[in-house]
Amino acid sequence: MLHDYIDLFIIDTVATDSDGDSVGGIRFAEAIRRVQQYCFTPIIFLSYLEDPKLFMYEQLHCYAFMEKPYDRSELIKVVETALEFPKPQIKKRNLYIKDEGIIYSVKIQDILYIKSERRRLYIYTKKEAFTVKNRTLENIIEEISSGDFVRCSRFYVVNKRHIKSIDYVNRIITITGTKEEIDIGPSMIKSMKSKFSS
Repeated sequence: MLHDYIDLFIIDTVATDSDGDSVGGIRFAEAIRRVQQYCFTPIIFLSYLEDPKLFMYEQLHCYAFMEKPYDRSELIKVVETALEFPKPQIKKRNLYIKDEGIIYSVKIQDILYIKSERRRLYIYTKKEAFTVKNRTLENIIEEISSGDFVRCSRFYVVNKRHIKSIDYVNRIITITGTKEEIDIGPSMIKSMKSKFSS
């Protein structure tokens, strides 16, 4: 499961799929367009074929179509221009969790962090905390399916939007609105740095 948002797709239309189908790239683009958050993400097609061009523009709403062999500097310009477009605003979504026999609807953007401890999950929001039984951290991460959430250890997932500070020396994350210090696992330091390098 991919948890980071993709800003741009560059797709070779004649890429082969697992069946050896030469239109694998087009099928991949069609699959992308069925994912809500990628309905309008820029797609740049690379192809030797001219026939599919109209289909790509009309049906798949591609940003650009570059015929092979393409000029590398021209491709770079097209990519830079495409990345200047604003990202689509994804509708606010809720996570439904059961706590003590009651089902709660929690806005995903309000979740500060999630902790796994003793076969239970503790979901902390801006205003309250919930205890969830019989669900794993992996299940919740997959259900949330948002690039805003980062796994920082075996036991913690944090919402990037609520991070106050990251101390790589002491391996601690602080979250806005809470005094709890969240540990960064030793094996997660490198991936954390790469996610926040920009």
